[in-house]
Amino acid sequence: MVVISRKDAKALGLPRYFTGKPCKREHVSERYISGNCIACDLALKDARYKADPELFKGRVNKYRAENPEKVAESNRNYAKRHPAKMVAKAAARRAAKLLRTPPWVDHAKILPYYSRSRLWTILHGVMYHVDHIVPLQGELVSGLHVDYNLTVMQGPENSSKGNDFDPMTYIHTFPPGFYDD
Repeated sequence: MVVISRKDAKALGLPRYFTGKPCKREHVSERYISGNCIACDLALKDARYKADPELFKGRVNKYRAENPEKVAESNRNYAKRHPAKMVAKAAARRAAKLLRTPPWVDHAKILPYYSRSRLWTILHGVMYHVDHIVPLQGELVSGLHVDYNLTVMQGPENSSKGNDFDPMTYIHTFPPGFYDD
């Protein structure tokens, strides 16, 4: 990293500077023009997230719902800055889908979900996605790419859901005695 003083960085209109000297917590890291150490800032954010992840997720989801244009622009900018990451992410997603598509699947039953998603996107002017009810890459359980694990939902709702799966949502579908306390 290039050593630059706060004063010089400010004069050049840079958002950060690097002195090469440790902060009060011994991080040798870039600092914001405000003077805050970036490593300290990240550690604080990480601690706050770990203390209450649901609060953090709620704030993120609220911001995304209230600022869809800003989020879309930010995502586009990220994709432009990191094309290799985007290609790798897409390849991993395709591979996961292939690994979770059983040989006996009836592709003719899957196709209508994608047709419906496209049609609803055109009709309503809002992006619709085909969602896997049980995520393909879930932490608790991984689902299959089959027709009875698919549903169509609005893109923002699907994106905010991530790979979350709560089995208690589907307890009514379990056989009697499956989940007894």
